[in-house]
Amino acid sequence: MQIGSFIADAVKGNKYKLYNKSIQLGILQHRMIDSLIDKDKNVAQITILFRPKYGKYAGVVTDIVFDYFLLKNWNKYQNISLQLFMFKFIINAIVNYNIFPKRMKRFLKLVVFNNLTAYYKNTSGIARVLDLMSKYRGIPNESKFAIDVINDNYKFINDVFNNFFINAKSEADNFLK
Repeated sequence: MQIGSFIADAVKGNKYKLYNKSIQLGILQHRMIDSLIDKDKNVAQITILFRPKYGKYAGVVTDIVFDYFLLKNWNKYQNISLQLFMFKFIINAIVNYNIFPKRMKRFLKLVVFNNLTAYYKNTSGIARVLDLMSKYRGIPNESKFAIDVINDNYKFINDVFNNFFINAKSEADNFLK
């Protein structure tokens, strides 16, 4: 499931059916959570904060910022250290590397060789991620603006993230039943 969730954005339409059942579940669960994000009015308020400089990419920035807040709140929601979680993920990814879509193979190399999760631990790392995305994905190069938004709205974004995460975790658990 972890691999399915990781590759989900690169697996379009019904192509998820080409994978085994547990990877299919990971892809479908990831899509379900994306749908929850898209429908959540409070998350939409955060996305609006980024829209002046990021336009149509504001949702992408919100996703990155939520990853940052996930790491900030990691111990609240996980019984495993981030280091052990990432170690297990990397082993799982290596074992399943041959089934990764081409785009995700490149991204996996970026994650592993650059220790990308370390970037998500502080706002300077988030700025670096946004700078990289402006070079390789074409989003506006406005990382200073994004960091100012995070700093100016830290408590609000953190509260929205935590409320959303609790709901999403419950929905994800129910999805598996």
